[in-house]
Amino acid sequence: HIHAAVVPIVTGERRKVKEKRIPDKPGKKKYRKKSPDAVRLCNDDVMSRIKLKEYQDTYAEAMAGYGLQRGIDGSVARHISTQEFYRNAIAGQKNLQDNIDELLRIEEQKRQAVERLKQQEQEARTGYEQAKAMREHKTAELEATEQELKAVKGELKTEKLKSAAAEVGSNIVEGIGSLVGTSKVKRQEQQIGALRQEVAAHEETIEILQTQMQTMQADHSRRLLEVQRQSQQTIGKLQGEIDRIYDWFPDTPRLIKWGEYCRSLGFSDGQVRDLVNMRPVRFSGELYSHEHSQHFEVENSEARLMRDEKGPGGFQLFIDRIPILRWFRQKAKEFLEHIGIKIKDRKQGRGMRMR
Repeated sequence: HIHAAVVPIVTGERRKVKEKRIPDKPGKKKYRKKSPDAVRLCNDDVMSRIKLKEYQDTYAEAMAGYGLQRGIDGSVARHISTQEFYRNAIAGQKNLQDNIDELLRIEEQKRQAVERLKQQEQEARTGYEQAKAMREHKTAELEATEQELKAVKGELKTEKLKSAAAEVGSNIVEGIGSLVGTSKVKRQEQQIGALRQEVAAHEETIEILQTQMQTMQADHSRRLLEVQRQSQQTIGKLQGEIDRIYDWFPDTPRLIKWGEYCRSLGFSDGQVRDLVNMRPVRFSGELYSHEHSQHFEVENSEARLMRDEKGPGGFQLFIDRIPILRWFRQKAKEFLEHIGIKIKDRKQGRGMRMR
């Protein structure tokens, strides 16, 4: 964009004089003509239609290296009127109002889907914790079994020593056994065999428990990863849809905040839905003022959310065509005057004083 100050100082005869020379009429008063060599201001040769087109062409050629493109030569584009602009804006606003309900419904569905995914993730975590507790229990059982196995092995060593001692005195034992009628060596061998079978059974049980623990841990880990993956995909998809909604309908975040604010005042969900859709709401009841920490009664009043460039977020809530904050202050003033407290504005216009 360029602002240029051009001072066209030229010499010579005027162009119109060159084109049309009218012979002097007899009896007409003659004035002294200016010298053709004198300087004068003339815009005819600088701002003509041909020159202006030439300026656009040459400037576009000079600035082509910087990415500047010339407008369409001989374009038939036209500016739209103010009436047409506002007519299109109103049509777009109606489409926005028609789509707000659908967008809010979609957002609620997305929120419920996220809640379900969070619940599934919590269930998976609970299952994982249970599996972890079971694994700790099985580990404790395994350690106890290993302790028993060590004790059994110690007993086996003791029995081996006893067997060696028995072999040394086998002749005496056999003699005594023949007298007693029962072979002590055979009883010991039977006990050792039983202990070995018990050790083998314990070792087999330990292997089975370890296999079960590994399988359960792998299953729970796989299930947890699958739930987390699905959750991330769903959350990413929902976030993408929400981003597109905010991009295509930039008023949506501000309308949602206004809806929450209206709900905090005491409006129902149905009334809030009508308000954010720019529809008037007739209601009776009470509205809560955060500024005064007090409820004010309302009877057959009209609430409406309207666009207001000076309002918060480009919108303003009106009660009976009065901005909400001013309406609350008016109600508070009426309440104080009703109980006998008169309020007088300061002369400087800074707040108010009570007397």
